Amino acid sequence: MKKPFLLLCILFLLQSCSTMRAMADNAHFWRATNFFGEPRYEKAWLSSLDISVGAGSTGSSRDFDNQTADLLNLYGPHCFQKLGEGVSGKDPNNPLDLILINLALQPSRGCFGRMIYDGTFKVTEANFMFTQNFTHGFFGQIQVPVRTMELCDLCRCDISPSDLPCPNRDNIWWQAFLENFDAILRRYCVQINCFKHTNAGDAAFLLGWTTNYEETEVLDFIDITLKSGLLTPTGRERDIRNPFDIPSGYDGHYAIPLFLDTAFGLYEWLNLGFHVNALVFFKTTKTIPMKTSLAQNGFVKLARGRAEIDRGTLWNIGSYLKADHFAHGLSLLVAYSFAQQDQTKLTPCETLFDATIVNNDETLSGFKMHVLNFILEYDFAREDSRWGPRVGFFYNLQVGGKRVFKTNMAGGLFGLDVSWNI
Repeated sequence: MKKPFLLLCILFLLQSCSTMRAMADNAHFWRATNFFGEPRYEKAWLSSLDISVGAGSTGSSRDFDNQTADLLNLYGPHCFQKLGEGVSGKDPNNPLDLILINLALQPSRGCFGRMIYDGTFKVTEANFMFTQNFTHGFFGQIQVPVRTMELCDLCRCDISPSDLPCPNRDNIWWQAFLENFDAILRRYCVQINCFKHTNAGDAAFLLGWTTNYEETEVLDFIDITLKSGLLTPTGRERDIRNPFDIPSGYDGHYAIPLFLDTAFGLYEWLNLGFHVNALVFFKTTKTIPMKTSLAQNGFVKLARGRAEIDRGTLWNIGSYLKADHFAHGLSLLVAYSFAQQDQTKLTPCETLFDATIVNNDETLSGFKMHVLNFILEYDFAREDSRWGPRVGFFYNLQVGGKRVFKTNMAGGLFGLDVSWNI
């Protein structure tokens, strides 16, 4: 995405118009989850623009056992000995295919025929959200993320055993495979590359209802917000030719976001909040890489075919404590969230693929992530003022998870509330 287009997006959002609100396009395996948000303030015809900009980078991940691993080893080592097994169209008279055929015929032994990939992942992310209150607690919301993602410093390491018995890393077919690796991939239209791209994420259009109940004797208030709508696949889809490419959204899937936020006020300054949301994806059908052997593992696959994709539901729950305006307009918030994506299931449309083999794939297993969010914000709003600007800083710290990049995020926040009904 070019800079003029990004500027037009910002100007559009400004013209169409508190603390960072919950984003529907939020939880992803490649960075720590943003703060999920607070309940919406119930005031008729209140308009709010919220912008957050953050960045992070990492060279490591958490694997399927919550252990720190090389960046691209989050699903375990790449098993290349059986890379060609089950792939249709191989020609024994082609020297590249002959390498795949003979390598697959070698005896299996420990880590023979396996490699680990490593690299550096970087992301810069801007989230734009415009919220318009109506009457009786109802409101509408538009959310648009924009991201620059980069994968660089790619390298690989052969972890085949070097000792006896055979086969080991000196095996003639394994050495032939390594020497012709790029040519073999090109034969099957696969090319491992670094990448850097800037694109919008998936835009969300939501409707919600909120209430701020203050007629209590013990608590200061009870806030409840419900919202739902449609997440649209405006993000860039994954380039299936590059096994390590990452989409800027949810890879072409529509989804229904469901949100519930509650908060309670204590002692005139302390807020306690809870959050739960689900992102329920629609099924879609398209051409994707798929496994052709149970022994294969990792990002790299040679065979492609059309399949119905039932992407696993994405869940996010959390809670927060907020010292609200404890020093004039200054507020401090600490939150914990847990995100989990259920397993994705594939139904191949072609008989060339075995559904049992296709779905026995670690890359379809979803992810889990534990995150601590820290936000420091200053509210410049004054009583009876129509304008209420806010600025702040945030840090998202990933403290645990499975099958995720260990990317912590830091950045700034800007918010503007405009009251049209003073």
